[in-house]
Amino acid sequence: METGRNGRSAAANASDWSKKAEALHACLIENLSVAAFVLNVDHEVVVWNKACEELTGVKAEAVIGTRDHWRPFHPEKRPTLADMIIDGNYEGIDSLFAVHSHSRLVNKGLESEGWFRNLGGTDRYMIFSAAPAYDPEGRLLFVTETFQDITERKNLEEALKESESRLRMIIESEPQCVKLIAPDGALLAMNPSGLAMIEADSFEQVKGKQVSGLVMPEYRDAFKALTGKVFKGEPGSLEFEIMGLKGTARRLLTQAVPFRDASGKITALLGITTDITRQKRLEEQLRQAQKMEAVGQLAGGISHDFNNILSAIIGYADLLEAKVNGNPSLKNYVDHILSASRRAAKLVKSLLAFSRKQTISLCPVELNALIKGVEKLLLRLIREDIELVVRCACDDLVVMADSGQIEQVLMNLVANAKDAMPGGGFLVIQARAADLDDGHIGGGNLRAGRYAVISVTDTGTGMEAQTAKRIFDPFFTTKEVGKGTGLGLSMTYGIIEQHGGGIEVQSEPGIGTTFNIYLPLIDAPEAMGPKKDLEEKDAPQGGSETILVAEDDTMLRQLTSTILREYGYMVIEAENGLDAVEKFTANSKDIRLALLDVIMPRMGGKEAFEQIRRTEPSTKVIFMSGYAPDVISGNGFEETGMNFVLKPVAPGVLISKVREVLDRRTAQ
Repeated sequence: METGRNGRSAAANASDWSKKAEALHACLIENLSVAAFVLNVDHEVVVWNKACEELTGVKAEAVIGTRDHWRPFHPEKRPTLADMIIDGNYEGIDSLFAVHSHSRLVNKGLESEGWFRNLGGTDRYMIFSAAPAYDPEGRLLFVTETFQDITERKNLEEALKESESRLRMIIESEPQCVKLIAPDGALLAMNPSGLAMIEADSFEQVKGKQVSGLVMPEYRDAFKALTGKVFKGEPGSLEFEIMGLKGTARRLLTQAVPFRDASGKITALLGITTDITRQKRLEEQLRQAQKMEAVGQLAGGISHDFNNILSAIIGYADLLEAKVNGNPSLKNYVDHILSASRRAAKLVKSLLAFSRKQTISLCPVELNALIKGVEKLLLRLIREDIELVVRCACDDLVVMADSGQIEQVLMNLVANAKDAMPGGGFLVIQARAADLDDGHIGGGNLRAGRYAVISVTDTGTGMEAQTAKRIFDPFFTTKEVGKGTGLGLSMTYGIIEQHGGGIEVQSEPGIGTTFNIYLPLIDAPEAMGPKKDLEEKDAPQGGSETILVAEDDTMLRQLTSTILREYGYMVIEAENGLDAVEKFTANSKDIRLALLDVIMPRMGGKEAFEQIRRTEPSTKVIFMSGYAPDVISGNGFEETGMNFVLKPVAPGVLISKVREVLDRRTAQ
């Protein structure tokens, strides 16, 4: 028998070493906070620690020295991991757990985890680990098996996974763009709505790319400042514009906050972005409508007084013209006064049309003929270094229009083109027919159909995109102070809108500008064109009847009375409606016609006439006003029929109207 230095046999020494090791190991296991037991090579329990007692409910004295260690785990007496190591048989390791298990070899030991149904009568998630111990000669001494109940941790992990899944589902279905941006500006994550917003086909297409590359150049500094602010820990927001990957411009509003990891370190920028393109477009349309309404109110408010002044100028100039026929020099001066006055009157009418406060006279108009008719006038508006080219359509282009207003539109556009070509160039006016779909945006919110298109193109300086967006705004002008009112294109816009059409502008700096006007085409009637105006009739005929003239403006009242007297009429003047009633009552047998201003102090013309008619029902009336029709409609104007003249009115027109009303058989 082999002996050692102390004279003892090797087997005896090994046995002593084994006992000491087992005792030391037992001491360690007993003090572990993890549940554990130890089996010797005979599958007998040599250690069953306190934590194991607490977890299984089985006391140490009930199992120490026995092979019953499997009972708390497997009533059907399946082997534990420790048994498998001792026997060297790992068959059935995956059936250790009743629900699910994941087992693995670790060095010379075993590990397994899963849901365990039988422990304590409830489902618990356990981790088992078994490790062998060997003597110096490599013989197995014992096996230690530990097991941990991590049910709560596992439940938390599952709940976290479910929460993450729900959060991912919410983010994926969120209609707004949700994105994560790295400190260097690279895109880390983006939901489908965001990908659609930037026109990306997949996340892989933009993953890791610099999102600032999509931002319009004028907003990049602000975007960079927002990013820097967020990575310093401050939330922020920014409204900016991007150009999508497929070329679509969008207006966006982003809210950005710091995204922190578990330690609180800022690792990314979390941004939630909303596409506000349509909202901004609607806001812009609202602002445009408000500006137009403001100008309309201004135009409607000043039209009365301005028309009174023009009426006096035109009226006295007409009277003067009749007196200076034998003096060509004086007649030339009078002609200039009349021409300037009538241009001013047309300007007021255009302002009212722009603001939709002037009723336009619509009738079938052939645009080719209209453009040819106004061509000579347009040539006077431009300089010799500008070549005007007019191209009419081969077929008739018949629309419902006020020819005077459309002529005004062309003059406005030609005047702007002239100013845009200080060094000369080409100006082309072209008429054509076009079929528009519902999706056509340029011409405004137009219905699908067939339209006449008038294009006015110049080879001038052109405009930037931002300028072109505001070109129809009231009071907006790119001209120097004193060289533009900012109303020409606004009036053009209002006139075309009132005709049920639309207008668009296309421009490029250094290339030129094109305005396209769209007007709905109609079938050409047999006879076209406006009815003959009163000014085109034969010379007016006077009379000897007595006429009551009620006008609160002294200058205009005197002018009207003078014109009537020039044509043989007897005139009784009244300063206001109440004065008119009193004058009529005193002269009711003589007065055949009342010429009444609609709006006067103390009593309006409509109310005054109602009282006059009670006194003498056969008395006829003509109403006059310098106010826009929408202002006077609340005063009963809509009931006056054709007996109305809008100031300023030429003397010949006034006299013809007076004669017409007096000659009617039926009283008003």
